Amino acid sequence: MASTPTGHSKPDDRVLVVVLHGYTHNPANLSHVVQVTKGAVPLSYFLVPSLPLGLFSTAEPLRIARDIQGLIEAEISFRLMQHWQPFEEILLIGHSCGALLARKVYLLAGPESSEARFEDSIGEQLLEERPWFKQIKRIILLAGMNRGWSLTHHLNIPRAIVMKLGIYFGDIVLAITGARYTILQIKKGAPFITELRLQWIALRKRKELDGQQLALTVQLLGTIDDLVAPTDNIDLVTGRDFVYLDVPFSGHANVIEMDDSEIGKDRRNVFERALLRDAATLKRANLLPDDLGLLEARRRVTDVIFVIHGIRDVGYWTQKIARKVEALGNAPPTIYASQTSSYGYFAMIPFFLPSRRRDKVQWLMDQYVEAKALYPNARFSYVGHSNGTYLLASALKDYRACQFQRIVFAGSVVRTDYDWRMVIERKQTEAVLNYVATADWVVACFPGALEMLNLQDLGSAGHNGFKENAAGVFECKYLPGQHGAALSETNWDDIAHFIVDLIPRGSSSPTEPRQNKLVLFIGGIAPIIWLGIVVTVVLVGFFLPRVSHSEAIQTLLVIGYIWVIWNILTRV
Repeated sequence: MASTPTGHSKPDDRVLVVVLHGYTHNPANLSHVVQVTKGAVPLSYFLVPSLPLGLFSTAEPLRIARDIQGLIEAEISFRLMQHWQPFEEILLIGHSCGALLARKVYLLAGPESSEARFEDSIGEQLLEERPWFKQIKRIILLAGMNRGWSLTHHLNIPRAIVMKLGIYFGDIVLAITGARYTILQIKKGAPFITELRLQWIALRKRKELDGQQLALTVQLLGTIDDLVAPTDNIDLVTGRDFVYLDVPFSGHANVIEMDDSEIGKDRRNVFERALLRDAATLKRANLLPDDLGLLEARRRVTDVIFVIHGIRDVGYWTQKIARKVEALGNAPPTIYASQTSSYGYFAMIPFFLPSRRRDKVQWLMDQYVEAKALYPNARFSYVGHSNGTYLLASALKDYRACQFQRIVFAGSVVRTDYDWRMVIERKQTEAVLNYVATADWVVACFPGALEMLNLQDLGSAGHNGFKENAAGVFECKYLPGQHGAALSETNWDDIAHFIVDLIPRGSSSPTEPRQNKLVLFIGGIAPIIWLGIVVTVVLVGFFLPRVSHSEAIQTLLVIGYIWVIWNILTRV
């Protein structure tokens, strides 16, 4: 819960200045920022709340932003009750993750869009913009991590090690207690970051249609930012119309230190320009690295098809299915584009680690945000195989603004009790086609065992299908073959027709009335299969060194044993 200093504004105050500190900081750290702003902006009242951003905070950023919004509205209401003139302007200033919160407060005050609903919205009614939304004329971001933060080669080695250990510790705490540290909630691709970016795109689109502009947003970038990479500081997807100003000899933390030293005075000068100069003047001073570049929006594209591969796969087939969809769907005025990016080879052991799967979900959502900016007028659909099905199912559950019109799952590792009804009611999708194979022993044995034991959020929908018969969810039972049965070229036409024409089932591939009996049996005792594999590995590993053979034969046996383990545990 954000707390605010006691006291209220005075009758002659005309500007409300909201100043938000960063992670592990407090209002005192922003004393220079407040002091300089007071000198530059007369008749101003300062709201500098103490935010729950301590080292081990688990506060939700959305909740913090809502609390800040409440503090603003309380001050505005106080002036109304006193019959004083309302504030003429509201100025938002944020440092580091406080910059993210400043942007979120602005978004939550604006009109809600059906393309990117607010995370805590209830019902179908869209929230109207707050009466004070248009009074927010300027937002100043000091070292704002606009795309969240990530581990990159940009970091020095000691800091990278500390941050990596922090991620591991946070994952352990999450697994044991279910609590996620606040700092991990603003990681690149995390729900809060992705929702913020999508909502910003939607708000900008609406205001452009209304012939209006968003508040002038000025970002001050430390020239030697030693914490957040330039590609995370500068978000040209949602921040293409920001003004970027360099702050000389400044890092991520000390960009707010504006004392009487020469460097402090330089920082103060840049900050004062951000406070006082008009938009045209600031834009002439706008600085962007040439190699970042702006995405040129393709507004004529009407439909985009995502095709995402699974584990043990680099996704060479994804482009082929995408081309089939485009060939069928490209009939004027419909224009299709495809997104077949790869998250790289993903082995079996990392696949069973929730934190590693979550990293891939965040990767997908980062791709989604960029696609939404690149194709602002398009509808999105999705084809996923294996882990590709998990990525989208997890994204639909955790990211309210994620929307895919039509979805095809092949070799699905999603739980059979997945709540499609909720997803469809939230208008995140209109139709889903799930292919169930006759002999998908991979799904039956591994994700299926975890679902039977109620461990993790993996399941056997590619083997057992979905339990809930929700309207809009179609299933193809049973497609002959194993884990990749639905990816056969003979099935591409059916996939394309579902995406383009919403035809649940064509006649390209024959189906069978029942599944393979052996695979059904294996799926029914999947946890026992796992236990047998573990026991076998342990026993063989224990007795192998004691085998009385020549040294050469024993060496070959050890190599063979390692090869088998590698293939079972990483490449199944």
